[in-house]
Amino acid sequence: VKQSVWLASENAGLERANVAALLNSNAPAAPEILQRLRAVRQNVDASLADIRFLKDVADTPVEIRSAIEGMEKHFLGEFEQVRKQLYQQAVTTAPAGDRHYTLTSAQWIEQSTAAIDTILKVSEAYSHVSNQEAERTAQLRFVQMWGYVGLFLAIIAISSLMVSLLFSKLAH
Repeated sequence: VKQSVWLASENAGLERANVAALLNSNAPAAPEILQRLRAVRQNVDASLADIRFLKDVADTPVEIRSAIEGMEKHFLGEFEQVRKQLYQQAVTTAPAGDRHYTLTSAQWIEQSTAAIDTILKVSEAYSHVSNQEAERTAQLRFVQMWGYVGLFLAIIAISSLMVSLLFSKLAH
């Protein structure tokens, strides 16, 4: 999961940087730039598919499921509409002197960063749940350890009692 989150966020970050450069140019995108952006986005989508799969697994903790739903709502929902609008604008021409894109690169960076943060929240939720599980396991093992220490001491006490009874019988 963490690797899928990392790959999705890294590739989304690459898309963010390339689109920001495109917005700064205020010109339509060349076909090779659009092809590169599509390739990066395919990597994002493939990684997100691995993450979204967890939502349908029965024992996925609520915290992780909630983070995935938040990512779907914001990154794949609201932000996706902004992204698609920019991609549409990238293939059209604007009248001379007009702004080619509806967003500035600063606005794009702000919105895409907020969207990418929702991907990273899945990793945070996964880490939090894993840490809680590790803490519970450590507590259980600590209690078990003291149980084994108690059992060991009981065995030593019973063995000592048996040895002393044996010697007392032999002495008579």
